[in-house]
Formats: sequence, structure tokens, C-alpha cells
Amino acid sequence: MDFASSVPEQGAGLGAHNQRLQQRIDDLVEKTNNSQAQHVVNEREKSEWIRQTFVAEIWPELRGDYTAMVEKLKYLLQSRLTLQGIPFFEVQCRAKAMPSVEQSLERRESELWEQTGHTKRHFEDLKDIFRAMHDLAGLRIVLMDPNDFALGHQFIERTFELEKPPAHFKPDREVGQH
Repeated sequence: MDFASSVPEQGAGLGAHNQRLQQRIDDLVEKTNNSQAQHVVNEREKSEWIRQTFVAEIWPELRGDYTAMVEKLKYLLQSRLTLQGIPFFEVQCRAKAMPSVEQSLERRESELWEQTGHTKRHFEDLKDIFRAMHDLAGLRIVLMDPNDFALGHQFIERTFELEKPPAHFKPDREVGQH
């Protein structure tokens, strides 16, 4: 089922907005990749420069677009959940906060290093960051009635396509303030 086609008209422009956002991302990545990072020869220093550039330049430029996107998606989800007959729910959304982005990048680069068998894999370009940062924007559906869980689960499976396995957080993981 096509997500945007079955919701009220406000969701109609989401595909075009998504294309514009992707173009903005591509343009920023290209512009930045053509600058200083090409002159850094040490992989660790290059990765550090890429992380810092993302935090200081790229994310501040894109965060507003991500916020607008999740707000539109929130509206779409609310409409669809109501159409599915789920009467009591809350949809929460957010674009990742700046301090959290930096911490996540450091953690993900460490995980990348561990996953590659300690072959000292670092971020090679900004596209690596966009691949690693699966949670720059987030939506959460909170069902108020436990009896709606099966309907909510079916809704998610029908509506969304799994890109990669879900992230499982360790219960003892330190929780950030943001």
C-alpha cells in the first residue's frame, strides 16, 4: 500500500520535498568533499575532520529540513492510524539534537571499527556518516491501549519497508540528556 496516496491532501507534496532534501544533502556532501578533507592524508585525522564538519556545518544546515519532514510524517501517521481504527495513540517526532549527533558519530565510528575486525576503518567521506546515522530523525508511535498492539504492528509492517535490521540498545547503555 502506498503510504502517501491514502492520506489527506497535506501529504501530497512529501515526495517532492524528499527529493529536494536529498538534492540538498548531495550538494552539501559534494561541496564539502571537494574541500579540505581531500588534503588530509592520515585516515584518522580525515575521519575526525569529516565528523567535525558534519557537526559544525552539515547538520546545522539540514536539521530544519529534517524537522519539517518529521512534522509532515507525524501528520501522515496520525491520519493513517486513525483510518486503521486505532483510536488512542500519540505520535512523537524529533530531529536529532546537536550534542547527541556528535556523541553518536563517535560511538558509530567505534562500532564501525569493531565490526570490521579492527582493520581501523574510519569514516571516509560524508556519505559514510549518512549511512551510519540511521536516527537523524525519528518518529515514535505510542499506543495507549495494549490491545491495539497487534493492529499497530500490522500497520507498521504494511506501511514501512525494512532497510536494515532494527538497532537493539543494551539495557546498561548510558542514556544522554537530549
